[in-house]
Amino acid sequence: MSKKKLNKLNPFKKNWSKIDESQSIQTFEFIENLTLFKFLQCINSKNTKDIEKGLYSIIKTIRDEKEREDQPEQPILNYKNEQISLLFDYLRQSNQTTELFQIWDQCVDKPEIYANIHSMLMELFAIILTINDDPSLPTLTKYISDNILNNRFIEIHNLVIKFQESGRPMIINAFRLLAAITGLSLKNARHIQSNFLFTDTGFHKSMTDVSTFGPYSGSRPFVLRFMLSFLKHQNPQLTEFILDNENLLPKYCKTLQYDHHNIVLDLIESLQEYVLQSKAISKKIKCKFFNSSFLSKLGMVFSKEDIGDDARDQIYQFLVTLCCSPQTGITSTVDQQKWTWFRLDDQACFENRAIVSLISELNPISYQTHQMLFIKIINSCPDLFTSYLRKLGHFETTLSLNWLNKTTMLIKTLLAPVPKKPHLNVVTNEKLIEPIPSSPMVLINLLVPPQINSEKPSGLFQFPLVTYNQLLVLQLCLKRVNTVMKDLLEFRQDLFNSINSKGTQNSLYYSLEDIDQFIGDLKKGLMERLPNFNYFKENFKMFKQNATTYNQYLSILSEYLRYLPIPNQITLKMIDYTMIQQSPYTQKLFIQLMSHSKTINSITSLLSKDTGSDAPSILSMIIQLYYQVTRNNAIDLKEMFYQLLLRVFTINNIFAGVDQEIDIWLDYLVQEQDESIAMELIQFLETLISNSNKDKFQLVDTCQLTSKQLFKNIQEISTSPILVSSIQYLYNQQQSTTDNIQQYLSKVYSTISSNTVSSSTVLFLFYYLSDKSQDIYEISLDSLKSFKISSKNFSSEIQSTLKLIYFQTFGSVDKFDKLNKSIALSFVGGEDELNCISVFRSSSLLVSLNRFLLVSDIVLISHPLRSYILSTISQHSNSRKLSNLIPLILSLIKFEFQKSSSADNIDFYFDVLDLVLVQLLQLKNTQQSCKLISMILYNDFLQSQYLVNDRITLLLLLLVIRILNHQNPIHITILNKITDLIFNNQNINNNIRNQSSQLLLPFLDVESTLQYYTKTFTNIESIQCQPNQFLQSIQNLINNSKITLNSIPVPTYLAELLHFNICKPQSNLVKISITSNTNIVNSTDIKKQIFNNLIELAMSSPSSEIFYKCILEFLLMDLCCPLYMNFSCLNQLYYHHHQFIKNLLSGKIDNPYQVPIITLLFRSFDNFHELFGTGTMLSTIKDINQLVPLLYTIQQYQKQPSPCDSILQSTFIELVSKTFSKTLKPVYYETASELCSVLSKYIDLEKYIDSPSNYIIYQSLTEIDQNLTKKVIRQLVNNFITSLESSMKSNRDLFRFNIQFLDKYLKMNDNEDLLESLVKKSCEYLEDIEILEFLDKLLEHVNSYYYLLGVFKKLLDSSYIMNVIEDYHSVQLNYSRFLILNILLKIYSKNSKFCTINSNNKLVSVYFKSYQATTHPNDLVLYRIIYHHEKSGINILEDSNYLWGLHYNQSSNIHHLLKTNTLLQDGHLQRSISSFPVDLLPFSTDPNEEDSDDNMQVDSTTENHKDDKVEIDYTSKELVVKPVVEFPYDPSFLLRLFLIILQDKDLNSNAFYFNGPLVYSIRSLSSQSVGIRKLGYMILMKFIKLVQDEWSKSKVKLVQLKFLKVLKQMVFEKNQLIPNVFTLFISNSIRLLGWKKDPNRDAIIAFFKGTPLLSMTSIPYLNSNLLKLSNRNLVGWLYDGVLEALPNQNTEYLIRRSNALPMFMGLFDSYLSTPKVKLTILEILLKLSSSASSIVLVKQGIITWISYLIVNPSLQVQYIQMIYRILEQLLHTISPSSSEFNQFNLITQVSWDLIMKLNWNTSREFKDIIKSFLKCLSTILSNFNSNFKVTTTSLNTLIEKYQSINDTSHQNELLPIVLEIIITLKHDNQSPHIVQWFIEKQIQYLTTSTSSSSTNLIKNTLKWLQDLQIQQSSSSMKSDITSSSTQSIVNYLFFINNQYISKQSTLSRIHLINCLAIIYNNNSKVSKDLTTKFNSLLSKLPSPLDPNISIIDDYLSVLQYCQSNM
Repeated sequence: MSKKKLNKLNPFKKNWSKIDESQSIQTFEFIENLTLFKFLQCINSKNTKDIEKGLYSIIKTIRDEKEREDQPEQPILNYKNEQISLLFDYLRQSNQTTELFQIWDQCVDKPEIYANIHSMLMELFAIILTINDDPSLPTLTKYISDNILNNRFIEIHNLVIKFQESGRPMIINAFRLLAAITGLSLKNARHIQSNFLFTDTGFHKSMTDVSTFGPYSGSRPFVLRFMLSFLKHQNPQLTEFILDNENLLPKYCKTLQYDHHNIVLDLIESLQEYVLQSKAISKKIKCKFFNSSFLSKLGMVFSKEDIGDDARDQIYQFLVTLCCSPQTGITSTVDQQKWTWFRLDDQACFENRAIVSLISELNPISYQTHQMLFIKIINSCPDLFTSYLRKLGHFETTLSLNWLNKTTMLIKTLLAPVPKKPHLNVVTNEKLIEPIPSSPMVLINLLVPPQINSEKPSGLFQFPLVTYNQLLVLQLCLKRVNTVMKDLLEFRQDLFNSINSKGTQNSLYYSLEDIDQFIGDLKKGLMERLPNFNYFKENFKMFKQNATTYNQYLSILSEYLRYLPIPNQITLKMIDYTMIQQSPYTQKLFIQLMSHSKTINSITSLLSKDTGSDAPSILSMIIQLYYQVTRNNAIDLKEMFYQLLLRVFTINNIFAGVDQEIDIWLDYLVQEQDESIAMELIQFLETLISNSNKDKFQLVDTCQLTSKQLFKNIQEISTSPILVSSIQYLYNQQQSTTDNIQQYLSKVYSTISSNTVSSSTVLFLFYYLSDKSQDIYEISLDSLKSFKISSKNFSSEIQSTLKLIYFQTFGSVDKFDKLNKSIALSFVGGEDELNCISVFRSSSLLVSLNRFLLVSDIVLISHPLRSYILSTISQHSNSRKLSNLIPLILSLIKFEFQKSSSADNIDFYFDVLDLVLVQLLQLKNTQQSCKLISMILYNDFLQSQYLVNDRITLLLLLLVIRILNHQNPIHITILNKITDLIFNNQNINNNIRNQSSQLLLPFLDVESTLQYYTKTFTNIESIQCQPNQFLQSIQNLINNSKITLNSIPVPTYLAELLHFNICKPQSNLVKISITSNTNIVNSTDIKKQIFNNLIELAMSSPSSEIFYKCILEFLLMDLCCPLYMNFSCLNQLYYHHHQFIKNLLSGKIDNPYQVPIITLLFRSFDNFHELFGTGTMLSTIKDINQLVPLLYTIQQYQKQPSPCDSILQSTFIELVSKTFSKTLKPVYYETASELCSVLSKYIDLEKYIDSPSNYIIYQSLTEIDQNLTKKVIRQLVNNFITSLESSMKSNRDLFRFNIQFLDKYLKMNDNEDLLESLVKKSCEYLEDIEILEFLDKLLEHVNSYYYLLGVFKKLLDSSYIMNVIEDYHSVQLNYSRFLILNILLKIYSKNSKFCTINSNNKLVSVYFKSYQATTHPNDLVLYRIIYHHEKSGINILEDSNYLWGLHYNQSSNIHHLLKTNTLLQDGHLQRSISSFPVDLLPFSTDPNEEDSDDNMQVDSTTENHKDDKVEIDYTSKELVVKPVVEFPYDPSFLLRLFLIILQDKDLNSNAFYFNGPLVYSIRSLSSQSVGIRKLGYMILMKFIKLVQDEWSKSKVKLVQLKFLKVLKQMVFEKNQLIPNVFTLFISNSIRLLGWKKDPNRDAIIAFFKGTPLLSMTSIPYLNSNLLKLSNRNLVGWLYDGVLEALPNQNTEYLIRRSNALPMFMGLFDSYLSTPKVKLTILEILLKLSSSASSIVLVKQGIITWISYLIVNPSLQVQYIQMIYRILEQLLHTISPSSSEFNQFNLITQVSWDLIMKLNWNTSREFKDIIKSFLKCLSTILSNFNSNFKVTTTSLNTLIEKYQSINDTSHQNELLPIVLEIIITLKHDNQSPHIVQWFIEKQIQYLTTSTSSSSTNLIKNTLKWLQDLQIQQSSSSMKSDITSSSTQSIVNYLFFINNQYISKQSTLSRIHLINCLAIIYNNNSKVSKDLTTKFNSLLSKLPSPLDPNISIIDDYLSVLQYCQSNM
């Protein structure tokens, strides 16, 4: 046992037992080395001194051992402790401590003489009860406690309440003993609770008894221990009793601050473990107990100086749990605190207010734990911010301890969380919960406390510590402000975006103006609260005293400038460059400051210098710091400074958009090793920037003129003004330009000139600026060739660079001299590979590539360098860097191509481009990424080689495919030019065209594919030349049809046959289009051409399977997607390709697609067999899996086959011999069985009687031929059993197929011995659920004891079976357990001997343990098993002491469980009472038996009106797999158990009354079963008889008895059925009577006192008096009871009779209705709407009431959802022909307007509302009397709303409803667009849905289309068959005819023919195929005079119409 657990049992904690020894035990003699003999001698002595000596010695021995300081680290159990073994030796040899109890008796007789002995005796008993952990003494503790409670409790109780200070030791030990007994068991605690007078003054005196001799000398701490012992059981009732009773623990804690800290520790330890961590204790109780007073008292103890660190830490841990945890403590959650910007006040929430009193008592300065606690509290409860600051108050800034303490606490407070964004409405996600206040002052107070001086920080520079703290406070305030400002501005932007996206702001509570006003007022208020910024600007010198202060200064400046409206800029005087250089942290602060400052927006401010100071300018500082951190390899700082410089240059447009030069100028600067030279270069760069800024417009103009003069098509400038300024500087300051500057410029010029455009521009500028007198417009590229570089007085480096630029410009790459080559190689580190990588790493990737580009012709890029480049690019996600890289990579590709280098280099550069492309596609800025992608794809060089060079073309197309796979339509729009060139340019090399088209074909849309086909494949020869492209085109068409296995509307066997032909689902590729508007293709003709070409190719290449596969897929498309094909492939094949069909039937073609094609033709054309025949083909098919479905199709769709056909005979023989078990696929079992049934009529069965599978013939026959001989039948049965046995293991599919015929064959069996092998085989697989199901069925036909015994033994021997039965907790095993128990029940039922055999004992011990006493099927079966055992003399109930399930192993008896309210689980009992199984039939025995005294037998006769009873199927698998807790308790068992309990003399009547049995028995009176009601009446009569005399004497009990008398007065006939609502009302009232603090209790008691009899004609309270009630809780309680009583016919009748329906509706908006009551009312109405009460509801105005409700804008979503459910239910219940149905028209328009305004892409609640409304609308519109009309505009809105839904599953749910709505509307609303959309969506629904409702939808659609055509024909708008809408109708009609017409009625067929007849009559352009098909359909219809047709009006009218117009 752990030390912690032992300590909980240890009563001898530190100072616990130190009583005033001068008054008590100090005078007693102590026996050293006490032995057992000596102890027994002392206590058995007649001398009181000896007894005192013995008791004192053993007590002191135990105390000394348990209280010694050197306790072992690993504690040992008490009974193993040698020091106290004497006590356990005595307990073992003593007869239940008889000697001690005898001494106690003497104490009672002579109290004065034995006073000390009496006290020590109680202390010893307390010790025994506390420390006894000896397993050999398990019952001793219980015996002692029971003895004391039963015989001596009154004595102890009187001792305590007669408090006398002289008897203090005895009182102390009495409380010790009571605490020990209370903590032993819940039973003891309840006994003491019931019998101890806690209100007595003596008890209160003991509670306040404090001795001056020490904290434990008085009785107060022991009273506390006694009260805390009740909490140990964690029982909610006991805990609430101790915490909530003002006379107990709350009263004790009122003086808690005066207690010793050890006593307080005992208190908080118990509260922590048993209250805070207990889930049973509600937060309400916790908050009530842990109030301000308690926390204040505990805070005083926490602040005491003498409690010690250990005690302080323990109190700290307790307070953290109590005050910082919303789950276990009293703290509210952050959401409940509403800690948001828009708080209306700064008060803390209710739960947190009590904590203020604790904070007030803290001394955080003196104690670290106080600080830690405060920080945790302020973070958990930020709404205490202002409450604590008020307490803190204002304080003078001076270096004093008081100031330091308060400042420290102020800093801690400022670290609390700031207010957050307000919560949005859960439903709409738009509306704010908190209103925006008119003034932001509350938020300002929550951010900047009033202690902040708005003028200036007072006493700021008195002392360094004062300075630091004052600045830190201001810094924290500013951080709080900026955190909120940042979130607030983001919130404002999100709101702005939301309004822009929706185009309106009406749905928002507040406009943007309100929020902008709030933000503006907030900024203004903050500026007034915070110190003035000018103070820090003017007093900058004061903050440069030391580094720490200056860091704070920079941080404060940065925070000021971040979001607050500060107009001032940062001046150079405020910056101390020396201090910034010293620390990386200071540099980060400097970067942050400059980023927030407006100074960087002005180049003048950046370049300005302070006169009289050597300090550099701000820009120079930034560049110098960038140089320093780069040299120091500070990567983070380097990147931060780089981003700052980039921002400076970009904002001020210094480089005029040529940002790629920035890296070049900076990189060469920071690479300089000599710092002095670097400073010189930085000063030079600053000069260039200054000069370019002065002459900015002139320089930019020069750049633009240069670009325009050189490159006419280039709009942007190619060089920056800085470069022009540098060239001017070279010319103007040639003499003063140092070598360092010239070397620097040389590197920059060379790198910038890495490509032809840049080099030409640089050379042009040098040429132009050398003589400005020349006209720039006269300078051309050719004139630059005359530029004499050597004539200029430049340094050698500049001259060499200019030569390099010159050669780069004019392509003279082969003219490098040695000097130029060495200079060039020096740029990239030479030809050495390692040096190249080193140079690359030392510079940015952009600069390195520029260098490499310069010498790309003489330096090869190595593989390690490639890896480095790729890895570096993969880390570039910045669009600017990527945009700079792209031109360089393209230039490198161009150079590699021009020098005809290996393809490997070009491939690498394209790999780099691909990597860049991946980065671009991931950019959030789509517009920017499209621009950069276009830069790559439409590069001049690449375009010049595109479709010319096959290598470049292929690589470029791979980039295109990368974009296409990205699936972004915006990116794909930039590809049109590239893709069009491939397909539309005729001047392309055929090889390149073929390769390119093959790559892009998968991405073409349908129309583009068709156009490509017409241009490319003009004849068969062209197809044969490009087979891959041809097949890819076809695959495109097939993929776009979206054929899936689930969408094929064909029988299962055919779907399985075609499974390998179904193409994969279309990928989510975004398709591209190459279709030009001027060349629109006729898709139908092209598809027909493709199909004909496929057939021609298949005939020319019979061995090529791919063409046959494509043909089959086209046929499937025709079958599944007729609208997509626009022509019938089946018709085309059947009528125009006879030779192809004959080839298929000839048997010469052998491929897997032959049979599926023929099968589809058979299925589609009635005369196929007559026209073509199948004999030859059938003889060639060897695969039985192909032959079976084909033969089945022939016999199903054609005439019966010839009986003499040898193929059919051989097929039959093969099927009935070996095929079923070996080669036939499982999917064809059913098909083959039906086929055999047909073929068997033409076969002599006697020939095949010995075939092992001949039983297959009979399996599909409804009756066995009675003329068969017994021999044949026996052989059939034998073969069936043999097949079952063999397939059980080897072929489980065949086994499942056979099981369905088990009953049929075994009924034919007259020899049970045939089942022996089958039974044995089944027992080998008991762990298999399928085998268990089979065995369960098989045992119905087995009666032999021998066979049953074999199964029984197998079950017993299986550990798996036993584990399944025992593991009743596992829901997953429920079904297996049910099957096993059902098998056992069958065995017991067939032979009762199995109940008594010895081996059954193993199961008997498990049954009642597994029984849960519910109506779960497993429990019902178990109950029947138990019955069979009881009937056989095995008393399972009595042997288990009537304890089942969880109680089975408990030692307590059933009465103890009932007293402690643990007999029945409270939650489960409540559910069983609320949903009592009134329809459940009790278990009945065999009617032939007459043992009526059997406790298990109950009469199960029900009421005469059996039609009212609903029988429940408790054996369905759906019920079995559910958890047991979902089923109510079984009344058949519980009621008999309650009868047994009533017969016991130990009955606790109060427990029986309140703890469930009585209430459950009352509910049984509503059962439909007379047997169950009979039991209920027996229980009630016995109970009333038992308690009537006793309870009549007590006023309290008399009230309880009154409830039963009222019930008794309601009974006027034997076994009367009492309506459900009355038993529920009485049951709930009795339960309410037990809850003394329930607010409804008094009202119910008063009701019963004034009610002698409940009227059976009205529900209690349910009348006009209900509206007079003022108790809202009572109204809710009453309505909950009514809801529980529904659905029930009696309850509904009483509701209607009392005219309560209008009251329900009227009460909805009453002040009595809480939100819960409103929801309850709606649930009641919902249940009533599904019954006969629905008519009454409508008559009494519910429709008008609903119409009124739904227009209420404040109605909650859950109410709207419930209202539409009511409406939907009413529409389903009320007949459309009734007059009441017309009332629904009132609500239709209101609902339509409401739903059309909703966003259909919303939460689940609104989705349900939309679905319910559409269902209601469809039902209303389908009524002939409906006058609701929808305009075409409204209908289009409905379609748009539907199409706007993003959730596919939601769309699929709504589609059939929307389709039904369109059908029911008037025809004048049906535009061609709507009709076409309707047909497309219906086909989509039919091909994907498996719902049975599709038949009705098709029927209504055909009628709708017929009426539509008649209306159009009678008007001037006749349909055009060539129009898209009419073509859609025709395709739809043929689609329905092919797939679904067989399931439709004759009338639907007539509608279909009518539509076609009208369309064809109005159109002369009808194809021959369609005419033939139409005539075929017409011939199948019956004559109009056919008497079998009852409705022919429509048909006759159409025929007459056709004849009149022909």
